[in-house]
Amino acid sequence: MEPQLLLDACERGDACGVQAALLQGAKPGMSGTLGCAPLHLAVTVSGWDPPASVKIASILINARACIDARDGRSNTPLHYCAMYSQGGVWPGRLLLALGADPMLCNGDGQKPSDVVVLNPVGCKAADDFYVMCKCRESQILEEAGVARHTRHLPARAAPSTNLWRLY
Repeated sequence: MEPQLLLDACERGDACGVQAALLQGAKPGMSGTLGCAPLHLAVTVSGWDPPASVKIASILINARACIDARDGRSNTPLHYCAMYSQGGVWPGRLLLALGADPMLCNGDGQKPSDVVVLNPVGCKAADDFYVMCKCRESQILEEAGVARHTRHLPARAAPSTNLWRLY
């Protein structure tokens, strides 16, 4: 099995190719250029095809891909969602719902919510992704017994119920 087939299929947004590569023995935890795992590449597809991105991410996660995998710069797939925030909100919802950690910092010391702020695209999807990350961060802190600090959350911090739906 040529390992590059899985990475190429992820990069193209080819869900059938991803499944075929996994069935042929490709490992969902492998990494390619710049240390990008297949899940990182699946998230980049959200820039032009968010539904395909979510489908491929689901396939990879079901195949035991690490949801918090790090690339060569310590970015997680959630960081990639923040970089592609207009479409990245879709796979970002999936990753957060399945337990991705929004508290992890990349090599620059930034959490995914920081990356959204640094890459403003001025769209509701980016705002929604920021709110989802901050809400999940608050939940993690509360579960750990740390007092909740809401001063960093925007006024509309409580997401609507449908914000958490994948579609």
